[in-house]
Amino acid sequence: MKKIALALSVVAMSMGFVGCDNYELPNPPAQSNPATAPFDTDNIVITPLEDEANSVLDLKALNDADQMAPLADIQLSNWPAEYELMLTMDMSLNPEMFPLTTVPVKVVDGVVCVEPDVLQGAFKRLTKNPAEATVYVNYSAMAALTEGSKLYIGGPDYHFGSHTIKVLPFAADAVIEDSYYLLHNGTKTALNHSSENPYDDPVFNVVVEITEDEAAAGYEWQLVPASGNPVMGGAGLAGNLQEGLTGNVSLSGPVMFTFDLEARTYEILNAYTVLYTPGASNGWSQAESQTLYTSDYQKYSGWINVVDQFKFCATLDWSVNWGVGAAEGTLAPDGENIAPGVDGVYYASVNLTELTYALTLIETCGVIGDATEYGWDAQTNLTQSADNPLVWEGKVKFGEGMWKIRFNDNWDYNLGGDMANLTEGGSDIPSPGVGEFTVKVDLSQSPYIVTVQ
Repeated sequence: MKKIALALSVVAMSMGFVGCDNYELPNPPAQSNPATAPFDTDNIVITPLEDEANSVLDLKALNDADQMAPLADIQLSNWPAEYELMLTMDMSLNPEMFPLTTVPVKVVDGVVCVEPDVLQGAFKRLTKNPAEATVYVNYSAMAALTEGSKLYIGGPDYHFGSHTIKVLPFAADAVIEDSYYLLHNGTKTALNHSSENPYDDPVFNVVVEITEDEAAAGYEWQLVPASGNPVMGGAGLAGNLQEGLTGNVSLSGPVMFTFDLEARTYEILNAYTVLYTPGASNGWSQAESQTLYTSDYQKYSGWINVVDQFKFCATLDWSVNWGVGAAEGTLAPDGENIAPGVDGVYYASVNLTELTYALTLIETCGVIGDATEYGWDAQTNLTQSADNPLVWEGKVKFGEGMWKIRFNDNWDYNLGGDMANLTEGGSDIPSPGVGEFTVKVDLSQSPYIVTVQ
């Protein structure tokens, strides 16, 4: 006897009972068991269309003609009338990655079809690239009974009719080219871009060095695509790109230009690699101070040692520095020294776009994880070095498992990842083994490191 390959989905049902003693239902309902549906995967056969290899689904043309997009032929055999067939199509641009998106489809005169605008929406969840693409698809089938029960045919992981379709999506609202250049005084500098398709990642950027003389005269710029048109610019340090306009910048030093070619916007800001923290703890020396780091040239953060007062600097001299602003937590160029009131190690964060800062006193540094004595519930605190307050050290009992470094007995600030290049919020670190080890955390230099011996 052939085994029916069906899985019945759970149907949520509820019954109300009267809260009185000795109450009996006058006619208790008889128990019912779901019957096995009289069909299996052999009842459905989905095959590619005959001319599929050469046909392209032009979604814009189909939509304008008010026609469905044909996907595949379907044959149903011995299909019970009391069941409604429900099909969904899984889609991917990579046959090894399924499903990346799913869309409901219909059966019309023996052909699996989908509305072109629905397919367009599903395609854009895969990629915004408007170029013709080959899409890998397969189908999942369910049978719906009149009372609402649904059965997966072959189970929830069974798929029918794997094949490919060629899709030409709607045209993009704006053309995004593969390459762009920053034009200044007739010289073109290529913009940086990720390995993604530019429609999926429309952000381009470049860092240029602008001299003080160029900034004083006004550094003129334009954005030029590889094709040469359209040439665009903008007014101010941020806003919308406009065709034919020439921008003007008065910033000096390293300056980053960032362009979003989908939104047609731009932003310009100083691209300081680090911020120095000269103060009484380091003899007011930028070179000897701790540094804050950034990934976007806007937000900077790191651990610093503060004695009495300090300032933030973007250069190895005092040409670009910030101190206390008019309001609490704000910065001002050449402002007064910052004095937190308590000497110690602080986690410092700075937003140069908003000219704000925050300082959090670090009172504990410890090791936590299922590889440690107290698991993930509590950290094993280390001892702060008397010679260098940015160094913590101590004995830790390890077992099997993972661990991280945590501060102030909470998860606001933690380090993980590569022990020789720790990162904020980094991944868990594998146990060094079973036994007692000496753990040393050093935040006095970059990169931050932890050693286990």
